[in-house]
Amino acid sequence: MDTHRVQRRTWQPADRTGGPLDEIFDDLRHHAPDLLIDRLVMAHAGDDDNVYFLGTPTRPDLIQIDTDPDGQPPFIIEADQRLTTPDPVRAAATIRTWLTQLAVIGLLHLPIGGAFERVPVGLQMAVASSVNAAATRSPRGASSPSS
Repeated sequence: MDTHRVQRRTWQPADRTGGPLDEIFDDLRHHAPDLLIDRLVMAHAGDDDNVYFLGTPTRPDLIQIDTDPDGQPPFIIEADQRLTTPDPVRAAATIRTWLTQLAVIGLLHLPIGGAFERVPVGLQMAVASSVNAAATRSPRGASSPSS
């Protein structure tokens, strides 16, 4: 049994990396004010701690983002899918889309309006079916080819 527990700290709106990741987080917080962002905390200063988790209090790791030091690209974004991109606009748009999909199946509460419009019931069912099918095909952490 693995007794190692990943240490994290909440990444507050005033916390800054100094890179484009700050703009991504600002955008996400604007569209999903209840979204929690945590940063990986490593025991040794030389270890890579440029890993962030987005989620809720009960599901803190719905989406993971890895960056280069100081919030610099590329951005490696993982959930049940994976995307690697140097473009912060594409990164933010992809994460918003994935958050909307998670909201549709009830894993995340998002406000209605703006980028998170009400999703038609037919699309809700299609997304839920797709997510459930993906979950049964591959274990969490398996990734699709990166772009």
